Amino acid sequence: MVTLDLWSRFANANAIASIISNLSPDFPTSDSQLYAIASRLPIPDFPTPDSRFPIPDSRFPY
Repeated sequence: MVTLDLWSRFANANAIASIISNLSPDFPTSDSQLYAIASRLPIPDFPTPDSRFPIPDSRFPY
């Protein structure tokens, strides 16, 4: 299973927060609030569509 690390989750939360803050200027965007959002995001089993390079998985050699 390929999982995203917390930094990727934080980046995704930051992107989500920026989209929401454009829709609602009152949306909280401090680091601690973004961390709270990131920690609640589900971890996908596969890389997100915006991944530019595949993440190697030794269980499934090419």
